[in-house]
Amino acid sequence: MKRIVTYIIAFILMLSIIACIVIQTVRTTILNKEYIISKMEENNYYESVKTNIQSSFEGYIQQSGLEEEVITDLFSIDEVKNDTGILLSNIYTNENQKIDTEKIKSRLRDKIYTSLADVKLKNDDKKSIEEFVDIIADTYKNEIEHTDWLGKLNGKVYKLSEILNIANIALYVLPIILILILIVAHKKDIYRAIDRIGISFVGSGVLIIGLTIFIKMNIDIPNILILNEAISIVIRSTIHQILNILTITSVIFEAIGIIACFIANYIKLKKIELI
Repeated sequence: MKRIVTYIIAFILMLSIIACIVIQTVRTTILNKEYIISKMEENNYYESVKTNIQSSFEGYIQQSGLEEEVITDLFSIDEVKNDTGILLSNIYTNENQKIDTEKIKSRLRDKIYTSLADVKLKNDDKKSIEEFVDIIADTYKNEIEHTDWLGKLNGKVYKLSEILNIANIALYVLPIILILILIVAHKKDIYRAIDRIGISFVGSGVLIIGLTIFIKMNIDIPNILILNEAISIVIRSTIHQILNILTITSVIFEAIGIIACFIANYIKLKKIELI
């Protein structure tokens, strides 16, 4: 009966180790604002977004009859970074900041009225210009925010992060308690406790590697497309790195488990020799 109970405890220990590894990986990657920013910079996200915005502008300029020069240099890479930072703050810190497009509107108006300096504008023309200015400003804002999709994450990511922070503390305590229980249960034959602990570590490593293989086989990571190519590249890169982290971590835990089992067998053999 005692042996069955200790194996059950070892199984629970294995599951708790897996949970700790997965949650800690998620917390330091997907739920880490600074990590996401680093992945954006690494994959030239801001440059891609700037290009996408400019391409969207060009689609409207052809319909307006205005000169193409009026939509050039309306914003900078630094402004894209700053406004993307506002978006991330809304998602990760539960803020509700708004992206200000007044500077873009002001620059666009100046360019339009400069290009039409020799044209006598009627009230309807001025109204059309304002409508065009609003469209361009909204296009910029929508390309940054992707409101329909990313807006749904506001507050939810923050709450999830808070929950996982609490869960992570509990999950770190649980393995320690289980290890202590195994040690107390086998205080007279400590090698059995070490062996059970080693098996738990090896099992957690094997299952995590199995999980990463399953994900790679069932998800076409290189062809993931969400919203646009710029965001998709960041998502693909993040998934690859998460899988690599999980693989490396699992190998480390397997190595620790194997060493623990080896030590347990060594102590057992020494005990038998002494008998």
